[in-house]
Amino acid sequence: MTGQHLLILPIVLPLAGAIPAALLAARAGAWVGLVTTVLTLAASAAVLAASVGGPQVYWVGGWAPPHGIALVADRFSAALALTTAAVAAASALHTLVSGEAVAHRRLYHPLFLLLLTALGGVFLTGDLFNLYVFMEIVIISSFALVALADRPVSAEVTFKYAVLSALGSLLLLVSVALVYAGVGTLNMADIAQRVRNAAAPPFWPIVAALMLAAFLLKGAIFPFHFWQPDAHAAAPSPVSAMLSGIMVKIGFYGIVRMETLIFPDAPVLLVLAPLGGASAVFGGLAALANPNLKRLLAYSTIANMGFILLALGWGGPAGMAAAMVNAVNHALLKASLFLSGGYVTERLGEQALPRLGGLAHLTPGGTLAFGLGALALAGLPPLSGFLSKLTLFQAGLAAGDPALLAVAVGASGLGIAYSLRAFVLAYWGETPPWAVERWARRAAHRGTLAAPLLLVFLVVALGIWPGPFMGLAAAAAAELGQPDIYITAVLEGGR
Repeated sequence: MTGQHLLILPIVLPLAGAIPAALLAARAGAWVGLVTTVLTLAASAAVLAASVGGPQVYWVGGWAPPHGIALVADRFSAALALTTAAVAAASALHTLVSGEAVAHRRLYHPLFLLLLTALGGVFLTGDLFNLYVFMEIVIISSFALVALADRPVSAEVTFKYAVLSALGSLLLLVSVALVYAGVGTLNMADIAQRVRNAAAPPFWPIVAALMLAAFLLKGAIFPFHFWQPDAHAAAPSPVSAMLSGIMVKIGFYGIVRMETLIFPDAPVLLVLAPLGGASAVFGGLAALANPNLKRLLAYSTIANMGFILLALGWGGPAGMAAAMVNAVNHALLKASLFLSGGYVTERLGEQALPRLGGLAHLTPGGTLAFGLGALALAGLPPLSGFLSKLTLFQAGLAAGDPALLAVAVGASGLGIAYSLRAFVLAYWGETPPWAVERWARRAAHRGTLAAPLLLVFLVVALGIWPGPFMGLAAAAAAELGQPDIYITAVLEGGR
């Protein structure tokens, strides 16, 4: 199979797996989910390897753009697809071995694979309307997965999540329609070429503002963040890992395509860095003040998305590389924290930090997984989170923006504070008697911590041996800075 034809696998494999997962019993469906996500991970790795030689393009049905649909994998999108598959595989493994109640729900496993299908489509499509369609499938499958947790707040949280997601979808659909009205095409490479060769329509700044608002809402960027903490607190741990680690990166992905292809000179993009700084500070303060472990991690996601947006706002090769390093690292870190922390909160039935404590005596493996994840989230060397902070500060220096660089440093200090606070309050000290009793009453499951420990291993490996990862980020940033490479590959290749 050629590199071009490999592009369909990260979309087709999970879709194909969803069918038997829907027909089989829950336990068998969980095994189908694990096998399918591992195969998708292998296919995504192959796509990334192929993209190193240049963007890989597949014209669906042999129809050429702009009328045909194109799947595109440059280094940037292929890296996000691989990260998505890695987090999905870890989440599927955790679902299989953790014993969480949601694993016994037959509908969970096909919905999870449908979510993975749509996420692969988001990152690999070269068509703006198909991006919207895949995002709709992401929303439908994800709020169904949140609802399956069946907690007392699930109905309220799911309704709120669905309404706000629908608002974001409406904004995106209107902006997509206006793009087509303005330039007569929805292929992103073709849009970039037409806008470059002719004057943009007079309403182009309005379209850019609407689309940016949609992606900021999808990315949980302050002040568009309000759906996210509640959804995390209610969702099952594997779903939280996907929501926080991957789904918010849809907003990041969309903004990158706006910045490099669709609206490269839009004035509204000047708000990226200030909004990123505000999101980083707000998320950090909210995480530091929050007494709920899962909500703390959710607010931490808002802060880290702020760092990513800040890097995008600074722009240039350094800013784009820093954004990619932060995005991938955050996905792996936050997934590991939600899985290891979720294991504890699900077994104890408690998320409040003041009620927890001394968990190190109950779960040494969980303490190792959560502790390393928290230290990496704080940005301490030699873990991969240090690379995130290092590249972010380098981007700020390259942009010559001392004010926002100082904001980034301050927000990073907040990150150290809330990460260590969560770790110390939950895992150190004397174990409450009720926790010991409840822990002993609820059976442990073999291999429960395998998934977060595997993700933490990746975090440690990337920190100790950063060369290939940093090289990939730099090469992806350079490729994004030369949109002609993408445009030519999509419009002239793909047969």
